[in-house]
Amino acid sequence: MKDGVCSKKYPKDFNANTVAVHNGYPRNRRRDNGLVINIKGHDCANVLINEQVNHDEINTFLDCRYVSAPEALWRIFEYPISHMSHSIIRLKVHLPENQIVYFREGEEQGALDRAAQRDTHLTAWFKLNSEIEGANRYSYVDIPYHFVFDDKHCKWKVRRRGEN
Repeated sequence: MKDGVCSKKYPKDFNANTVAVHNGYPRNRRRDNGLVINIKGHDCANVLINEQVNHDEINTFLDCRYVSAPEALWRIFEYPISHMSHSIIRLKVHLPENQIVYFREGEEQGALDRAAQRDTHLTAWFKLNSEIEGANRYSYVDIPYHFVFDDKHCKWKVRRRGEN
């Protein structure tokens, strides 16, 4: 492409027959079947019409998930995906007393009571720093390399060798 114009003279004109031209390059038959193919990349949209101005941009980004064509084929053909890489832990960040709580309609109070008894990854990290000497030298991002989060007891435990 030169100056926004195709240097190979595409798209070629429609021809009913193949014709040999004086410069040695043939004009190949190209039927006009009305078929037009637009080539473009994949789409990813996150659209929500809302009258509220308060928009949680960080939570919207974290909740977005897009499966591209190659990943979809790997999943359709049931190739093993999960063991091909190291484990990834999503370390959630929240303001004090503003952690995310999921509940069903009518079970709000029970969900709040359970959330008050459990520590999140972040609050458990703060407790770890105050309880174990030397743990405060690790930042929140580095803590999964040295500790494992125990979901049952909601606390960080020292990582044993080979545990992932």
